[in-house]
Amino acid sequence: MKNYILGNCLRGYFEGNFSSLEDSWKILSYRFLQSYPCSVGRDVIMYVIEENSYGILQYIICKYGITSLEKVDEYLLINCKRCNIQL
Repeated sequence: MKNYILGNCLRGYFEGNFSSLEDSWKILSYRFLQSYPCSVGRDVIMYVIEENSYGILQYIICKYGITSLEKVDEYLLINCKRCNIQL
């Protein structure tokens, strides 16, 4: 599990631990759009937090784009609640 952060500097960020980039993009986009509704999506940046070889945490950009407007299925939402992400 890796810690992913999604958001923008204007509206803030949401984060959570996920096993894949795709799941984190869907769930965090869903969470972001719940707080800041928009019919066409919003420009956001997704970071992954990883520890480098010196033991220092780094924020690495892993995706940039417009939030996903896909419907999130119940399986992902159940896993999201297990990861302590508030929806």
